[in-house]
Amino acid sequence: MTITSGEFSPYKNSIYNVSLTLDRPHDGFEFRLLETGASSEGELVKFSGRQGYLFDQSGHLWGGYKSGVPFDFQIHYDYYDKTFSYYSEDTLIANGLDVTGAGVVDDGKVGLVTFTKHGDSSASVSITGLKS
Repeated sequence: MTITSGEFSPYKNSIYNVSLTLDRPHDGFEFRLLETGASSEGELVKFSGRQGYLFDQSGHLWGGYKSGVPFDFQIHYDYYDKTFSYYSEDTLIANGLDVTGAGVVDDGKVGLVTFTKHGDSSASVSITGLKS
């Protein structure tokens, strides 16, 4: 099942505070930030989990998770440089990574968040940012 967010249209440079709780770690998940267009979408940032391990979009292993135990991370999205950084427990994990699909659909502004999950997994996302 995929849960899709509403639109975050006013924000360009932004910080996404993400909290995930996975019901069945062996089934995995995907969490994505996307830009959207008239009838298509471009993936900007992706995180995934498989068998209790966390990966960024380049396949870099950066942590782990357990069934039913929430874990949090932050994504700092730089609209102007088309890069992102991410943090776990206030520790910088990776800095200045290139986004994958910026400008493919529109201008690289995040317009959508998706969370593909299994079972009773849940996601919470809050966003702060600059409108221009």
